[in-house]
Amino acid sequence: MQPRDKSLLRRLWWILVIRDASCGALFGRPFRINLDLCDVEMFRPEDFQHDDCSPEFANHPRRLHYSLYQIHMARLSLILRRIVGERFGAARRSPDTVTSLANLNESLRLWSTKLPPEIRWDEKLDGTNPFALCLAILHSHHLILANIGQPAAGSPSLLGDSILCNAAGNSKLVALAARRIMTLAGIIVRKSMQLVMPQEAFPGIFLAEVVFLLAAAEQTARHVAAGERRPDQLPDHMA
Repeated sequence: MQPRDKSLLRRLWWILVIRDASCGALFGRPFRINLDLCDVEMFRPEDFQHDDCSPEFANHPRRLHYSLYQIHMARLSLILRRIVGERFGAARRSPDTVTSLANLNESLRLWSTKLPPEIRWDEKLDGTNPFALCLAILHSHHLILANIGQPAAGSPSLLGDSILCNAAGNSKLVALAARRIMTLAGIIVRKSMQLVMPQEAFPGIFLAEVVFLLAAAEQTARHVAAGERRPDQLPDHMA
């Protein structure tokens, strides 16, 4: 098989792995790809060199960013698969939840530190890089998924035992990650980048909105439990 064909097949494979992880996390469905039965090596920048045959792509200013984005997206998708499996799959019943959570957070931290400067988000250096912006959103999205449902000590949820309902008001990390996503979403709108953003960014924005919605619901439940007027409720003389 020609090297060009091998590179193309390797790229197609990892695109499928990325999509499988994203769809599994978004829709709560089992992964279709069993990586334990696969031995395809991670693709490399060399796998994208054949794209230079297209003059339009070869001269595009984001050409290098695109290949790096795909490679680091594939690596991030492997962490996402672990998050879904350990937090929401059968492994969530493991008694060693604290260690598992620490390992997931450390994996995300290491992934972030290994990002090349070309796709590391920095608005001051390159505020219109859609690939760096998308990866920053996804990093926060994965932090939310890894930590959601981990109530802080002494702060029981007022909304029951649901994994999602326990999360919004009890984890500072979840709240910070959600705020960061919405800040980045504001940059997308402010700079009119909606049409150039990779589609993987939008589930991250959706999850951040869910976190804020749950936080508002928990605040309302707290007011009701204390017999206070809800923040959105009019005074009696105005009702």
